Amino acid sequence: MSSTYQHLSSSVVGESNKQAIFSFQFLHNLYKLFSLSQVSSIDKYLLILWSLLIVSSLLCSYQIILIPGRIYQYLLEGDKESFVHQLWILLFWCLWTTCIRVLRAACQSVLSNRARKYLTEYIQSIYMSNFYQLENQQDAPDNPDQRIVSDIEQLFELLYQILGGQLGSSGLLEAMLNIGWYSFQTLTRCGVLGIVIAYTWSIFVGIMETLLVNFVSPWIFQQEVFQAWFRFLHIDLRRNAEYILFQGDGTFEKHRLQEALDSVVHNRYRIIVRQLGLNSAQIGYGYLVNLIMYITIGIVLLQDSYWNLEKDSAKAEWIAQTSGIFISLLYGFTTVIQRGSNLSNLVPVSTRVSQLLEKLEETMENAPAISSSVTELKDTSHIKVSDMTVETFSGRIVLSKVSFQVEKAGSLLIYGPSGVGKTCILRCLRGLWKPLRGIVVRPPLSDVCYHGVYFLPERPYLPPNCSFREQIWYPKRLERISEQEEQVEIYNLLKSVGLSYLTDRVGELDCKMDLALLLSAGEKQKLCLARALYHQPAWIVMDEAICHLDTESKQAIFNLLRLRGIGFITVSHDEELKAFHDKILAVS
Repeated sequence: MSSTYQHLSSSVVGESNKQAIFSFQFLHNLYKLFSLSQVSSIDKYLLILWSLLIVSSLLCSYQIILIPGRIYQYLLEGDKESFVHQLWILLFWCLWTTCIRVLRAACQSVLSNRARKYLTEYIQSIYMSNFYQLENQQDAPDNPDQRIVSDIEQLFELLYQILGGQLGSSGLLEAMLNIGWYSFQTLTRCGVLGIVIAYTWSIFVGIMETLLVNFVSPWIFQQEVFQAWFRFLHIDLRRNAEYILFQGDGTFEKHRLQEALDSVVHNRYRIIVRQLGLNSAQIGYGYLVNLIMYITIGIVLLQDSYWNLEKDSAKAEWIAQTSGIFISLLYGFTTVIQRGSNLSNLVPVSTRVSQLLEKLEETMENAPAISSSVTELKDTSHIKVSDMTVETFSGRIVLSKVSFQVEKAGSLLIYGPSGVGKTCILRCLRGLWKPLRGIVVRPPLSDVCYHGVYFLPERPYLPPNCSFREQIWYPKRLERISEQEEQVEIYNLLKSVGLSYLTDRVGELDCKMDLALLLSAGEKQKLCLARALYHQPAWIVMDEAICHLDTESKQAIFNLLRLRGIGFITVSHDEELKAFHDKILAVS
């Protein structure tokens, strides 16, 4: 067994066995997720319509069950006219039932899709408010992107398949109605004996299936973890292809991918073995239904009190109708049993979504407001940090008693070697971290506020499949000038940062492409600087944001900021930048 598999197995199995099982906690979590997805009155009307269609399907099926008995009777009696009449009636009910089932399936798909939309919007809104805090927690759920994008969709598809069935099969709701209605019909025709046989056999198999579902579902939960890791390694390989080939031939990555594949395949074998019992219960129950039916009908017919019909045609009708009713009763139980395969998939998927939601709600409750140690000023006169001490999420002190002040249009270099906590100052300045002690005074922040503070991280972010114009706008367009004036301004900004040639290389401003794959590291940093200038801040705070530029280009950038009257704070370990700043804060 690979080392990757052993590591993931030891870290996940315990959690899976505790949570990814069919239990009252699972039902509670599932009810909560379902409730969050029902936010519109339209959904309530659709649920009512869906329920009525299910009841209609049951009533139509009952009519279809009764007709064969009459057909046998008229055939034995030689009544051709009545026989043809019953065939027309049977055709009508078959067509009508088909229409109802098709409409029911469409209604069910709409319900599933709407539920996915509303729950995704709810979880996504919390995630967007807390994703930074969540990503910095050691016990954060793995792959929140997969849980939001794929697991929620799969959750409602499975849930509605279990409740309403699929196009050619029944779900739990119809099964329960079947059991109730046909229990009454079976009691009328076969007495208590028929009910006792049907219920005893079905309850026994149902208990066995519940145990078998809990035997399988934790490993399906774990399979999602292995699949996610395998997928992530491929994404990482694609993102860092050039770096990997500069360092070698990809042997290390190939070995890790093989380990991840072995983990996925090995765990899949575990699931296959564990599903043998569950599949045996489901398939075996379906085949044994006929045997149980014949045994019950045979016992009933051997009792004289139930065999009081004189005509053979009447006896044939009774046998056909009673068999159909008893089979329908057992079919209701069969549906419940066979939905166990869907349930074994629903449990781990629901658990993954519930875990993410619970962690997001916990993070939202415990996260401090963007820092209470930050004082915002209505003017832009200065940025000031007084006696600030900073600790990480793990509780380690990284900075102590940091103080500085930068006046309007001034500049500060926060200088020091890598790893001493320089970036932590900017996180506190932005409000992402709350200082343990001290005060931060700065101009107000907003998305992209005029005359506010604009932050430029070291790693440029260029959203995929966006035009040059949209890259400059990011994160939103400012409606202050006409489109034509804006186009002139964008060309001027590109020229001012030394990127005027790019439009000739990649096309017009509105040509969509993945610029992150086309530009060099230095070009990406220049483009992000042009974006900052577009939003006209009073201050730009740069965390190694021009580290990929040559000295001449760096000097040109600082001169440009001074010319525009923009104050700037730069974080760097580059000693040559000291000459371009008014003040220097040495961090060690």
